[in-house]
Amino acid sequence: MILVANADEKLRNFLVSMIKDQLDQPVAGAGSAGQVRQNLQHMHVDLLAIDPKLPDIDGFTLVKELRGKRSRFDLPIIVMSASLDRDVAVKSFESGANDFIALPFNPSEAMARLRLQLDQKKEFVKALEKKASTSAGHVSDPSTPASLGSVSVSSRYDDETTPDHLQPMFDATGRRNALIPCEMPITLFIDGRAYFCKTIWMTRQEMLALAFENFPVGAAAYRVQMLHPNGGSFEIPAVEASRQTLEDRGAGALKVNLKIGEAPEQYDELIGMLQEAYHRHGVSGLKSVMRGEDAAPLDDPLSSTMIFSSAASSTLNVIEGRRYTYKKDVGKGGFAAVYLVEDMALKRPVAMKVLNQEFSRLAEARNNFLREAQIAAQFHHPNIAFVYEVGEIHQEHYQDYLSFPDKVLGEHPKHMIYFTMQYIEGQTISKWIRAKRNESEERCVDVMIEIIKALAFAHSKDVIHRDIKPDNIMITDQSFVVVTDFGIATRAKAEPEPGQEADEDAPKVEVACTPKYASPEQLNGLKMDGRSDIYSFGIVAYQMLAGSAPFRGKTLAELVDKQLRGDPEPLVKKRPTINPRLAAIVDKCLQKKPEDRYQNAKDLLDDLLGLRGGAGDPVKSGDEETLDELLNQALLTTDSAKAAGILEKLIAFIKIHKTDDNVDRIQQIKDRLAEPALINLMIEKNLNKDNQQLLYEYFMELESTRVVLKVLHWFKKESERWKKLVLAELAVISAGRDVMPLVVYGLELPDREAAILLKGFGEIAPHCNDPIFFRWAHHRGARTQQELLKIINFTERPNREVLQILEYFAHAGGAATLEIKESAHKLLAERGKDLRTAIAAP
Repeated sequence: MILVANADEKLRNFLVSMIKDQLDQPVAGAGSAGQVRQNLQHMHVDLLAIDPKLPDIDGFTLVKELRGKRSRFDLPIIVMSASLDRDVAVKSFESGANDFIALPFNPSEAMARLRLQLDQKKEFVKALEKKASTSAGHVSDPSTPASLGSVSVSSRYDDETTPDHLQPMFDATGRRNALIPCEMPITLFIDGRAYFCKTIWMTRQEMLALAFENFPVGAAAYRVQMLHPNGGSFEIPAVEASRQTLEDRGAGALKVNLKIGEAPEQYDELIGMLQEAYHRHGVSGLKSVMRGEDAAPLDDPLSSTMIFSSAASSTLNVIEGRRYTYKKDVGKGGFAAVYLVEDMALKRPVAMKVLNQEFSRLAEARNNFLREAQIAAQFHHPNIAFVYEVGEIHQEHYQDYLSFPDKVLGEHPKHMIYFTMQYIEGQTISKWIRAKRNESEERCVDVMIEIIKALAFAHSKDVIHRDIKPDNIMITDQSFVVVTDFGIATRAKAEPEPGQEADEDAPKVEVACTPKYASPEQLNGLKMDGRSDIYSFGIVAYQMLAGSAPFRGKTLAELVDKQLRGDPEPLVKKRPTINPRLAAIVDKCLQKKPEDRYQNAKDLLDDLLGLRGGAGDPVKSGDEETLDELLNQALLTTDSAKAAGILEKLIAFIKIHKTDDNVDRIQQIKDRLAEPALINLMIEKNLNKDNQQLLYEYFMELESTRVVLKVLHWFKKESERWKKLVLAELAVISAGRDVMPLVVYGLELPDREAAILLKGFGEIAPHCNDPIFFRWAHHRGARTQQELLKIINFTERPNREVLQILEYFAHAGGAATLEIKESAHKLLAERGKDLRTAIAAP
């Protein structure tokens, strides 16, 4: 189908009729960008003809948005403009349009150009169908538009042998260009930024990759960095042919088809190794090549797909300037150190976890360390700490990328193997218990529910934590629970890399668990699943309620023996007032045999929610699931239009529950929607002109002072004036009537920023009777004082406050400049008498 987008109904109908007659194609019309999006979502569109002047958003902006999802071949776009202006034509091509036609046009020429784009689209589809059918070893349904992004290789990859029907792929003439279903880590370098991906299949000419975050479309060329199984890394040039956005994946934002340019010898060698292994041994042969000959056995599918060797060059080599500035030590353990650093590129504080020196040269330890980051980086959940970046920096590059004290750098004399993650301001469960925060049983249940939500999400992705303990669970200053250190697998004894001698003093990497919190099957080295995490959670829950763990011993052997065979002292003896249902839940988690425990985290979560419901039913379980789903969507979406849709749903969710008589229930919903991590993402994904109004409405509905600091953090780092003003208004909206702390904050700001923040106050001026603006008068910036004069002159303020400000500027030396002093004198002359009369009136 051809879609014609034009706000002029008569012209739109004319174009639809003409194209339908001339090209004998189904044609539909759209009068706005919103209608274009709806058509693209629900209908198969072969070509879009669009006018730049749409009523809701600029047409060029829409074209750029669409190019972020579909390539020029997949969705040809022709701009049809009433203007022959050269700048309009340039903007059309810059935004990603395939062609530009000015109205009025020659019908024959215009239809020929539309037909050309349609023919190119057909050739593109045919090429994809041919690739999908010949390379994948089966014939595609010709009635379904093909896409390389839809080629399925999972059935072949999961099989340990090469199916018979695939054998023809490996004949003497066809093996060179055969499709190889294999998952290998790669890094795309685009416009100075690095994006981690993994391949789904490869040939000598192209590859299909799964990207774990969205990235801009339209770059002339990409650099693809790969690791060679025999050691070292290499790069190949590539261009993007098509992409497919993934809607339902917790890990991965999109699939990208890359055409490979002139590849180095290492790539040809790698492809040859993979083809030979696949030909001889099927998938098991592929796994052997990708792991290297000496690799340890694979425990789960992630091991074969997400191990980044430390042989890879630094991901920071493409970033100019010093990326990370050291702030302080957060903690140090036997395996890694954690520092609080300022990420100068992302303009936010992050926690940098760095592998300790003694482990950094052990291949097994490095792989486990990076694996932890790579697993966590695939998770987007409010109760799981986010991972931002993973990489390695060599010593010779420290001064280029790190602003760290020499003492800290001295602890990593050769290189830093690191990942950065969300910095959580708060305390561990251990400290929380020591501070007697566990005295309320209801609060303990709330914390348990948040922990289990994280585990249920991880288990749904087939990942178990393996080291649930109080020190791996944080409670923020706003009482929000975040689970950290996901993805730590069982670590076997690590051997030196080839060419290195064994060091007797080097630490040995043992089982990655804490015996005090480990399940019996984990301590026995048996196969584990999510029920092992449930056991560890049971110990944490017991400790929260009793103040101490259920099993303790003077020696490790005694502790392990109790963990394997001992029974915990009943919780009712430790906490006589405990709800028997809660005690039974914890007891079920602590059963020695996995089959006697909860069989999954979802069932455990349901029981905990039911228990909390019995104490007043703050949020019904159905509502809880709906809200969880909306929050997951909010965290995962990268598209501005989809983010707006989710924001609308969240606003509607709040409004629906505002009619509820249960005040506690309403407040709990608002508290969840006001969590700092969520607010951070809401601003990041919706701070644009399309979603601006929705942001205002969202913050108005929240009515939460908890978010003010997060909004001010964004305000401080934002450089565009209009965005700063939006953030200023959001801060004022969030503060409600308690705006005096905002004024105090504003008085410390530079003049330009203070003036913008003050402008945000103008909207709430009529609704606040506190003398907040007289306090603003004490800012010594000329811009700020000019803005203040505008506000008191054009908005209704208490007469006494207006008079105080004018006299302060005119007579008390408060004016920053002579111009402001004269303006105050003039306003006094015009309004002074009326102001004094009004004040004197009874």
